[in-house]
Amino acid sequence: MPAGHPSLPIDANLFSEICERLACSDKALYEVLADLDSPISERTFYRWKDSTDEMRQEYLRAREDQGLHVADKAMVESRTCRIGQIVKDGPKGTDTTTADNVERSKLIVNAYFKRAGQLNKALGEKIQQDVNLTGELQIAERLATARQRK
Repeated sequence: MPAGHPSLPIDANLFSEICERLACSDKALYEVLADLDSPISERTFYRWKDSTDEMRQEYLRAREDQGLHVADKAMVESRTCRIGQIVKDGPKGTDTTTADNVERSKLIVNAYFKRAGQLNKALGEKIQQDVNLTGELQIAERLATARQRK
């Protein structure tokens, strides 16, 4: 730890509050921390997350729930009308119509689904890493045990 940056003790209640807010929003971690006027940085949060298996699992559940939340928002958005003025410039001048702005709605829905997919992909990769690490540790332990028998 660099000089002048003392390690903050783990605050399980604050950690849980942050995870809860992540799970029920489409906000990034830094936005949630800012909303809480949090005394911790993203770096400290991630250190806390990696400190115990329980905290790591709580964080993974929060991110999984966030992916579901974002996907739900995309579903609602896909059924929401966006009535507005559509302005098109053409050779005969400017044409203005009032209609549902389908292109804008498509962009919003695609952005939500892309974010939900990114969250779920990151979660899947993290789970796979944990599985691989556990498997590698088990293999190493078995090799060590077998070598001791010799």
